[in-house]
Amino acid sequence: MVKNRIKDIIETLSAKQPSVYPIDEKLFHQGQYLRYLKQSLLKSIYYQTENLYFTASHYLTVLSEYISTDSSHSLHLLCMGNLLIQIMYDIVCEAATFCHVQGQEIIQKKNKNKDKDKEDKVKKHSKEESIWKEQEEPSLMNKDNDFRPGTLNSLIIRMTSTGGRVVDKDCISTFFSLYELFAESRDVWEKIEERYTVPKGVLDQDQTNVIKMRVTNLLVNWLKTSFHCIEPSVLASIDKFADKTLKKENALILKRELDLSDRFNAFADREKGRLSFEVPDSVTVFAFQNLKPYEILLGSDSKIAAEQITLLEFDIYRRISKTELISQRWSREKCQTLARNVSALVQRSDRLAHFVASSILFQKRLKDRAKVLASCILIAAALAELNNYNGLMGILMGLTLSSVQRLKYTWGRINPKYEEIYKQIAICQDPSNSFKNYREIIKQAGNTCVPYFTLYLSDLTFMDEGNPGDMFVDDVILINFPKHQMVYRTIKTLEKYQQSKFENLERKEPYYTLFHQMPGLDEKELYQLSLEREPRNITLRDLEIREKNY
Repeated sequence: MVKNRIKDIIETLSAKQPSVYPIDEKLFHQGQYLRYLKQSLLKSIYYQTENLYFTASHYLTVLSEYISTDSSHSLHLLCMGNLLIQIMYDIVCEAATFCHVQGQEIIQKKNKNKDKDKEDKVKKHSKEESIWKEQEEPSLMNKDNDFRPGTLNSLIIRMTSTGGRVVDKDCISTFFSLYELFAESRDVWEKIEERYTVPKGVLDQDQTNVIKMRVTNLLVNWLKTSFHCIEPSVLASIDKFADKTLKKENALILKRELDLSDRFNAFADREKGRLSFEVPDSVTVFAFQNLKPYEILLGSDSKIAAEQITLLEFDIYRRISKTELISQRWSREKCQTLARNVSALVQRSDRLAHFVASSILFQKRLKDRAKVLASCILIAAALAELNNYNGLMGILMGLTLSSVQRLKYTWGRINPKYEEIYKQIAICQDPSNSFKNYREIIKQAGNTCVPYFTLYLSDLTFMDEGNPGDMFVDDVILINFPKHQMVYRTIKTLEKYQQSKFENLERKEPYYTLFHQMPGLDEKELYQLSLEREPRNITLRDLEIREKNY
């Protein structure tokens, strides 16, 4: 297996040629996405540099303790080498993609005056029906529901109504978080401007003032929520509108939101002290006593291990923006550049599962495999206590891989109390009734939590694919706003948990470094190693006799 792994690494090195990541070219002409892409790529390169440091530290630690006669140690070392290669490859690809995007930005600036025909066409279309002539379908009218289907006109009217009822804040947030799925920013701006300009004789002065106030608030909300989706020409129009139309105090508020400083600064968080990692001058190499590096799960306290896993996962989770969660961008090849943090968290969960299985199977002796298995169960229980359900599910996935599940003698060797703990925590992994058990458990978790992230991606996929974007009522095409409401509420739930405070958790070395990038074998290699550890039809007596030679 060691020889095969070396061969795979050599083939990977020879086959991998750094390239520009696929990008949907529509994004180059949509809002501020070029600048947003550059910002995302620079941030990703920064975090990949962080990954490179910790992986190098882990690799050198393993290398310094290397025992050539230990096949598990060799496999661990080769897995770490593969991770190093992948990270360096990703950095080069992201740098190449950044240069490509920057080149597109230069081209776009040169051609910025060539889109006038398109803008004129949009203006003509948007002015075919005045917002003041809009009459909503009576059957859809419901004073208690701002989320009913409607045209773009009717949605703008709802958010700026003159009635005494307060508009649902989630209605406004849903609209501006997801409007790019059903309207261009030019359309939205022209309807908002049209709504502000109240025709004479339609409303009294008090009603007119209410509409103007709500339109102003709407513009501020739009700039705060989805600045990167707004076309530069629209931003210029809003700026002009603020200067010529709004009262001074309102114009100042709007101007503040139009300020570009720090808006696309990839390292604004660092300058504000929210990024704690600084690449050090040298790479740390840790020393182990009485343990091999791949036995980290044997030597670490379950609580400490759970805390380090939680710190690392939450650091990625809190970086995820709603832009990454729209329209299944994480699963669309040409949009994955916009969903780098989503991909990072999903990949980490997968690596955690394979790390758990590998850590168990790297142990040649039955008693050692049972110890690592028990340790994994205790770490999973500690993760449950910390409300880190994403990490918990990662470990449970590792324990349910076929290569681990088939180890009947290993499972039979653990203490019954660990079996009972495993049964209790495995309840939340039950997928029946759309993970009903997990959903009930997380309701009791409070606001400090790392949710099972993959489940929410599945929810968003189901909402997107299971509901049409438009509806037809009396031959009128309506925006299916209830669909966007469901999507936004799921995103809002994820954003709520991003505010979690794990204040009592601190980095503890070497565990933080060793859990940062977790090496593991793939499923085929795991199953092959599993058959070596416990061959089919072998008796417990024969297994114990064989292991006496180790």
